[in-house]
Amino acid sequence: SLSILRSLTAGFFLHAVRLTANGSYETMYRPVSVALSKRSPFFHHPESHLCYVSLFQTTVNLMMYPFRISSDWLMEFAPHLFK
Repeated sequence: SLSILRSLTAGFFLHAVRLTANGSYETMYRPVSVALSKRSPFFHHPESHLCYVSLFQTTVNLMMYPFRISSDWLMEFAPHLFK
């Protein structure tokens, strides 16, 4: 539900990523390229903003347990970081 996603975002706001112009994801706090697993529901239906719980490092940084967020939530929970 929306309240659960908002709660997760409040706890994991440093793990927020945005979709770049070339179709890849980049972390918003300290820009690092991250990727989705081909099994992720967002792989074929990308969202503009996601958060993840952890990264799994292989040859790329794979997002584990990504979830959809609103960029407005980042401004609400961490305005000092996301202006």
